[in-house]
Amino acid sequence: MQSTMLIVAVVGAPAALASDITWSSLGVSPGQDVTIAADQSVIFDVADATVGELVVMGQLTFGDDQDKTLTAQRIMVTGDGALIRAGTPSDPFTHDLTITLTETIGDPSTQPMMGYRVLGTRDGASLQLHGASAAKTTWTQITADVAPGDTTLTTAVAAGWKAGDEIVLAPSGEDPRHAERLTVTSVSADGLTITFEPPLAHTHLGRVFTYAGKDIDMRAEVALLSRNITIQDPPDDADPKLGFHGMFMPTSGPINLSGVELQGGGQIARQGRYPIHWHRDPSLDVQFGSRGYQIEAPSRQGDWIRSCSIHTSGQRGIVVHGVNDIEVAENVVFDVWDHAYVFSEDGIEKGNTFTNNLSMLVKRKDSDEFAFPRDDHTESDQAEHRPAGFWGRNPFNPMVGNHAAGSLEGSGFHIDSRVMSYDMKRLIQREHATTETFVFEDNLAHSNYREGVAGGGIPTYGPKTRGHGLMVGDYNASFEGIFEGFRTYRNSVLGVWIEDERHTLLDAVLTDSSGGFIAFRSNIEDVVFNQRSDNTLGREPQNLGNRKHPAGGLHLQSTGYGNHANLTNVTFMNVSPGAVHMWKDPLGSSYETTLEGITLINTPAVFHSSDPDLVDGAYIDVDGSLVDMGPDSLIGGDNLLPRGGVYVPDLDVVVLPGGANACTPADIVAPFGVLDGGDIDAFVGAFTAGDTIADLAPPFDTIDLSDIDAFIAAFVAGCP
Repeated sequence: MQSTMLIVAVVGAPAALASDITWSSLGVSPGQDVTIAADQSVIFDVADATVGELVVMGQLTFGDDQDKTLTAQRIMVTGDGALIRAGTPSDPFTHDLTITLTETIGDPSTQPMMGYRVLGTRDGASLQLHGASAAKTTWTQITADVAPGDTTLTTAVAAGWKAGDEIVLAPSGEDPRHAERLTVTSVSADGLTITFEPPLAHTHLGRVFTYAGKDIDMRAEVALLSRNITIQDPPDDADPKLGFHGMFMPTSGPINLSGVELQGGGQIARQGRYPIHWHRDPSLDVQFGSRGYQIEAPSRQGDWIRSCSIHTSGQRGIVVHGVNDIEVAENVVFDVWDHAYVFSEDGIEKGNTFTNNLSMLVKRKDSDEFAFPRDDHTESDQAEHRPAGFWGRNPFNPMVGNHAAGSLEGSGFHIDSRVMSYDMKRLIQREHATTETFVFEDNLAHSNYREGVAGGGIPTYGPKTRGHGLMVGDYNASFEGIFEGFRTYRNSVLGVWIEDERHTLLDAVLTDSSGGFIAFRSNIEDVVFNQRSDNTLGREPQNLGNRKHPAGGLHLQSTGYGNHANLTNVTFMNVSPGAVHMWKDPLGSSYETTLEGITLINTPAVFHSSDPDLVDGAYIDVDGSLVDMGPDSLIGGDNLLPRGGVYVPDLDVVVLPGGANACTPADIVAPFGVLDGGDIDAFVGAFTAGDTIADLAPPFDTIDLSDIDAFIAAFVAGCP
């Protein structure tokens, strides 16, 4: 049955707002479509109302005199000066307000503007929702261990929670599914002891550990889900993965949210349908200018979301797409499919700040549920095959003090510019590097789970890799970045995966992961890796899978990329089978990989792949702290033996003792010192054709046996 529409005022009336009128005076029938015209200001003065489509072109304000419920199929706020408001930041809404969106979600090909079941703003319209619950602590941490059967916990701060509030307690072990959703039954007078139901099913830690002089905080996070302003799906919704979505177009007026709970939003397998979504300008789909790309997104300076909870989402949590300068602070995103926070969807976004946010229980979709599938549907252009607590393409979006507390088949933090075209990525990064500062400080990740058992190994490498605390997937970044103060524990695979020589992991603690870090060409400084800490929750270290690599500390690989990781002041603790694992691929002849200030605690120094004879290159033990054979010792595989190397059985490596490699190209006698690549190609061609020395063109026709002897001597001495 088609609904009728109530138009509160005639469109085209004077722009100045008339005196406030009340909702109760409108005579709205249940299920009726309602439009509030541009010159009208309506006070929602009733306890509840049910409408069809609600279009606000003027203003709708929720009076703070009683609890209120608004049920609508969809809500659109559109036009210059249009506004929906409940409270202000300085005078928040104190009663309960529940907005329920009910529109039937149909075929995407026939959906209305901005989609089904939308709460949307555009063309100058604003959304201002501010609940008094913003004054409560969004998330804190517990201060003592709790065990199965417990019904109380203690918090680090008096959070202001009360009986009836819903909270969620993060896992402490490897499995993110050990997060537990609880209901507060009472709070102690000092606000620090929380009693809840049901009893706990898992152990959660409440301790800070110190290793090699560095602290790692393993106090489980505990977060508030309840808010006094709620936007939700119908409680009896037939499909929990197809919910409402919030979309704010870049033409909108100010968007500010605090003290709001968004429950059941997001529409799985549909692009752009997320609970909170700052959306890009459609014109950015068009390529601009001689450079080929539009790289400046519009600023949304002044927009923010603070102290809100987003949970039970069919797709993502908070998404920033095609706009700059959003503030995202003190929020919690729990139990969502796909990434919890997207800080840069296209890669052009910059200046969006993410501070003290928490993600928990991020889940991987099935491949037929990807919204952005690649051709074979096993991967996604937006990494849906490896979801993250915090995911994005552009590194120039500051991230400080955030916690990623568990992903299932994903990672904690993932800067994923790899999925962009290289030309576009490099252009944007070069442009933004001239004006923006990279900031990644004091973030923490744990409980990032990857299936796999020790016998078969966890699939580790390639485009589907996941199970890491921090992943920066980029061989050829165009930005310099220091990842400072990072802490991570209980990940299935690696603590950190970073690749580029312009990237530095500084002042980090990594514990309880199968491997410490992959550092292709990057710098690792002032870092502690403890493979087995006092946290005993979870599996033993797993074999790292598809290359049959063991667990361990540092994993080196350099085939074809000139990679040269550099480690300075790194401590390896309780690592098995060893601190450094070199893949069987060649490291090249430049020996630029260096290790200095290495401390080994209950850890063998070096372990190689099962084919050490295939390791062509080596790395430098700068100060002898790794193998204690003198400064500048070269460490590698069996291919160093012809150069005077010594096989060390206990380490399963070949070591060329310190100083033996100290030579330069000048040590190679003439005429070899003046040869270039063309000469060498000509020589090889002639040699393979069977020519004799006398037949070779200059300079090779002057070579005699003494020259060759000198060359061999220099090569054995370690010259490149």
